[in-house]
Amino acid sequence: MEKFNISLSDKIGNDFLLEALYDADLDNRTGYDKNFLGIEVPLPQITDKITDLVGTNPNPSANGANYLDYTHFSILFNKSKKLPFATAVNIQGRTNELGIVHETRDGDTWFQDSRIFEKGTTNQFNNNDYRGSGFQKGHMVRYYDPAWGENLEIKKKAIGDTFHFTNCCPQLRALNVGDWLNLENYTMARALFQDEKVTVFAGPLFKNALQIDKLLVPVNFWKIVVYKKGNTLEAIGFLLSQQLVYNKMIQENLIVETDKKYSNPTLKKDDIDKLFNKKNLKGYMVKIEELEGKTGLIFGLNSYDFNKNKAVSYFEKLDKD
Repeated sequence: MEKFNISLSDKIGNDFLLEALYDADLDNRTGYDKNFLGIEVPLPQITDKITDLVGTNPNPSANGANYLDYTHFSILFNKSKKLPFATAVNIQGRTNELGIVHETRDGDTWFQDSRIFEKGTTNQFNNNDYRGSGFQKGHMVRYYDPAWGENLEIKKKAIGDTFHFTNCCPQLRALNVGDWLNLENYTMARALFQDEKVTVFAGPLFKNALQIDKLLVPVNFWKIVVYKKGNTLEAIGFLLSQQLVYNKMIQENLIVETDKKYSNPTLKKDDIDKLFNKKNLKGYMVKIEELEGKTGLIFGLNSYDFNKNKAVSYFEKLDKD
């Protein structure tokens, strides 16, 4: 088991070392837990149109051959596009110290997942593909979302697991540390201060993706946040785009910053409302039924959709099919 550092603070409190553990033997991972919320929330089901594109695990673990299981999260991977179809993560706020304090991150070490290597190809992008591209490796499962559990080793191993190329997509910095980060913070704040347990699905849309040098760059990204509400579930779908930022970059010949450090304040309870309303995340809400149509996945959450009876669709603000 190899240790590597992620560039955050040296400590949380007095003794929580921010050191990740990278364990190349991934066969013992149990991944996403569909019963995590106390009410079953199954993994997204795939439709026939994407079955042949899925990177299957020859040694499947808890969630079957179509999903790559990690610590507290699982990934449905598109081996043709070299990017995830969808990620699924269980987030527990009570034992996630990293969720409150999150500051600067850069210089991360990323790894390929050998479980989907086949016939001399890795089916994944690598550091050389990203180098000089102007795009960051945007986590679909954020590095500390699954960092919870009974002991530090579990938490550190979970962080290490998020640094696989199966778990990232090319994102412009303006999105990765902008609205996408705000949405990640909103989700974590809910887990820390309101719901305790949250399940999150996320991924890119491949329609209108751009081939830029060696990378396939999705312009739109979605996320579904699921939590208990009373004796039932509630779920909110979001869609964010980097199309306008990319267009402006091209038109104005802007230099894209990929390595500039950023800082986030410690999360607080009132960030739930602040991020949702003042940062206008609610403006990015979409119906989960629409996301099913765009992704080719079946989430089974339409009856729990926060917006099921509301006229919302951020798709109307984006380029149409």
